[in-house]
Amino acid sequence: MEHNVGRKDRALRLIIAIAFFVIGLTAPIGAGLRIILFFFSATALFTSIYGFCLLYRVLGISTHEEHGK
Repeated sequence: MEHNVGRKDRALRLIIAIAFFVIGLTAPIGAGLRIILFFFSATALFTSIYGFCLLYRVLGISTHEEHGK
């Protein structure tokens, strides 16, 4: 799997994942919105960990910096 998410993008996604997770746990919201927040939190977390975003690939976007080239 080719990386297409750069370091800054990955860090931002990790922060967003944590924020959505905490909001989903603590905010007085309905179950539907809570599930949506957890879904986006998990998506941001996995793209942050693996450095790959399927939507970026479909759109031809890459924020990954090639080192040594």
